[in-house]
Amino acid sequence: MFNRSFVVSFLENQNTFGFNKDVLVCFLDYVIFQSEKNIFLEFDSDQSAREFYDYCFDFKDGLFLFYPTQDAYETVPGFMSESHRFRKEALLSLYNPKIKNVCIGTSESLKAKEIPKDTGITISRIVFETGQKVERDYVSSFLIKWRYERVNTTTQPGTFSIRGDVLDVFPAHLQNPIRILFDFDLIETITLFSPSNQRSIKSLSRIVINDINRPDKNIVDKVSLLDTLSSYIIKKVFKNSNTYKLVGKNRNSDELVVNFKGLVFKNTSFKERIAELKKYEERGFSIYVYGEKENRPIFPDNNLKFLWKEENLNKG
Repeated sequence: MFNRSFVVSFLENQNTFGFNKDVLVCFLDYVIFQSEKNIFLEFDSDQSAREFYDYCFDFKDGLFLFYPTQDAYETVPGFMSESHRFRKEALLSLYNPKIKNVCIGTSESLKAKEIPKDTGITISRIVFETGQKVERDYVSSFLIKWRYERVNTTTQPGTFSIRGDVLDVFPAHLQNPIRILFDFDLIETITLFSPSNQRSIKSLSRIVINDINRPDKNIVDKVSLLDTLSSYIIKKVFKNSNTYKLVGKNRNSDELVVNFKGLVFKNTSFKERIAELKKYEERGFSIYVYGEKENRPIFPDNNLKFLWKEENLNKG
């Protein structure tokens, strides 16, 4: 739970320090919800940025992005590099005006002028829905235009395969590939599957694949990732022991201390705990409750105006 005045100060670019990792993750999610702006975090190296991204990754699907430098990871011949995969995922998400993200990178990666200026208008997409009529040749032409490689078995990002009535596609920005089963030209089922053992993981009724069309190699007018957006929040991140400092402007008078302390309930009834949280609500705090969907009914709405979040906090 975060005091509203504290959030406003953060949005006004005041320096903020004292976050532990879990609090910072929750705070960033809350600011995104309140401001509807993308947030960029500048770390001092790709390694420290990746470590924070890995910690945040399971918190909320699609909220956190990683944008490393182009040569952050070694490229294995014949395979898509990790840098390319992360960068493409970030670009596709950030170019979508309906989605707001926390993008984690470095000053070098966020400000390097490496993106063709017209990238936004070269993004196209394919929508798959069960029961939809689709010509597989049409899909193949799209994938080839996006520089996907046709293979016998889909195990790597940026590849696809067709075996009879089955189309497998592994978009670079997804963790797992997609399997589409056709009944002639009708989509019968859509599933995510494991690239290692080829077994189904999750059934879907709809999925959208988007990508950037092949760029003109002669394009010289390029911009940075930050240049592609008109409105965002950017903070430099410094880690000291187990706490983080987010710097917007280097003015000590603007610094705010989180001084966050967890509430520990001992030998109290559920009713007493709700009453304690109510006191914080009356003092201007917003209250988030993180937990599984099946636990939602035990929190009565009429007693506490909280926001239920079905994300994973510290992986459970």
